[in-house]
Amino acid sequence: MNKKILLTLISISFFFIFSISTYAINQNQSTAIQNLLDEACKKSNTPGISVAIVSDKEASFFSSGYSNLDKKIPADEQTIFELASVSKAFTALGILKLEKQGLLSRTDKIQDYLPWLAFNYRGKSVDMNQLTINNFLNHTSGLTNRKHSATIPEGNSPDMLEKTVKNIKQADLAFLPGESHEYGTINYDILGLLIEVISGKSYEKFMTSEILQPLNLKNTYVTSNEIKNSDSLSLGYRSFFFHPLHYEAPKFRGNTPAGYLLSNSKDLARWMSIQLNQATDIPSEFTSLINESHQQKYTASLSKDMSYGAGWFISTDGTMIFHPGRNPNFAADIHLFPKEKIGISLLANNANANPDLVLAIKSVLDGNLKQSYSLSRIQQLDIWLTIVTIICSILFLVTIGLNKKVRKNLDKFLLKRQIHFLSIMTLSLSVVLLIISVIVLVNHRHIFTWQPYSIATALASSLLLFSTLFLLLIKENK
Repeated sequence: MNKKILLTLISISFFFIFSISTYAINQNQSTAIQNLLDEACKKSNTPGISVAIVSDKEASFFSSGYSNLDKKIPADEQTIFELASVSKAFTALGILKLEKQGLLSRTDKIQDYLPWLAFNYRGKSVDMNQLTINNFLNHTSGLTNRKHSATIPEGNSPDMLEKTVKNIKQADLAFLPGESHEYGTINYDILGLLIEVISGKSYEKFMTSEILQPLNLKNTYVTSNEIKNSDSLSLGYRSFFFHPLHYEAPKFRGNTPAGYLLSNSKDLARWMSIQLNQATDIPSEFTSLINESHQQKYTASLSKDMSYGAGWFISTDGTMIFHPGRNPNFAADIHLFPKEKIGISLLANNANANPDLVLAIKSVLDGNLKQSYSLSRIQQLDIWLTIVTIICSILFLVTIGLNKKVRKNLDKFLLKRQIHFLSIMTLSLSVVLLIISVIVLVNHRHIFTWQPYSIATALASSLLLFSTLFLLLIKENK
C-alpha cells in the first residue's frame, strides 16, 4: 500500500513538473541575451544597459557596457538608472492605496481636491465636473504630450510639483475629458500633487513610507538626493554624430511622479515579482492593490487589443502588461507576461536605446535564439538628420568654394528662366527653414532637451546651404 501511495505521489509530482511552463534560462539563451545587449549598446550608442528577468520566482540579470564612461564603471544589476515613465505604475499604486484607505475614490471629481484647477477647450471653459481622478490615471483628461509636455517647468525646489500643476491652470485641452485617449505625462504629476493634498505629506515622503519601504524596495528612490553612493548612480548620455556624450539633463522635479523615480535591476526584479504575485513577504493589502492596478474595469481603450489602466498598458487578453519610458538621457521598460509568470525589465543610460529590446529577449526565452537589435525611432530620426547635416555642410563648402570661372560659366549651363526658377525655389526653402528655426529657437528648451541635437545641426546647415545658393543664383541672374 505504501509503495502504491509513493508511486502515485511521484507520478503527480512529475505531472506538475512537466505540465507547468517554466523558463529556466540555459547557457545558449544566456549567450544569446548577452550578445543581444552587446549589440544594442554598440548600435544605439548607449554606454550601459542592465536587464532583469523574473521567471517563476527566479531572477536573472544581464548587463553590458558602462554606467560611467570616463571612470569605466561597469553597468550591472546594482546600477541605479532613472525609470522614466515606468515611474507611473508606482504613483498609480499610491493613488490606489489612498482609495483603499477610504481617502478618495477614482470616480471623485478632481476639483474636490484641487478646486483652483480649471481648463479650457477651444476657448471655452471646461465643465470640471466631467474630470475625475480616473481621467488622469488613464490619460483621458485631454492633457497630452503633444500640447502640454513643453509646459513642465525646470527646477529642483521642493515646491516644483505644485508649480508644475499650477503652470497648466487654464490650459487648452486637446479634447474634452473622457472623449478620447492620448498619452500625457503631466497627468501623473497632477496625481502626485493629489497624493500630497490628501495625505498631508510630500510626494517623496508618502511614496517612501507608504509604498517603497513596505514593499522592501531598498534601492528605489524618489529623488537622487537619497542615494548615498554617487558611483552607484549611472550618468546619462545623448548621441552626437554617432557618439555618446555625457548629458546633464535639466531637473524637472515637478515631473517626478510621472517620470523621475530611480531604481536598479535588482529592485525591479523584486517589483516585477510583486506584480506577478510571486512575492510572499509583502503586506497583504498590496496583493489586492496590485491586482486592481491590472484590472480593466477603469481602463481606457486604445484599440481592440490594448487599454491603459493604473500606470500600465494592458492587453485585452491579459497576456501582457507593460510600460516603456524615455527621459532626455535614459530609457526604461518593463514587460510582464502574467500567464507565463515572466517579467523582463530594461534600464539604459541613453534615450536612443529601444525599449522593444525586451521583446527580443522574450523571443530568446521562447526558444528563438537568433534575435537582432532594432534601432529606435528616435535614433533613426537622429541618423537621418545627422546625414542631412553632413551632406548640407559639404555642399555648402563646395558652393562657397566655387571659383569665379565656374560662376561666370553658370549661365551657359542654365537658361535665365531656369536660374530665375531656382532662385525662387531656394528663397522659398530658405524662408521655410528660417521659420522652422525660429519656432525651434522659441521652444529651444523643450526641443533641445528632449530631441536629438541633430535637429539643430540639420536646420542650421540646410539654412546656410539654401541661403548661399540663393545669393549665388541672384548674382548670376543679374
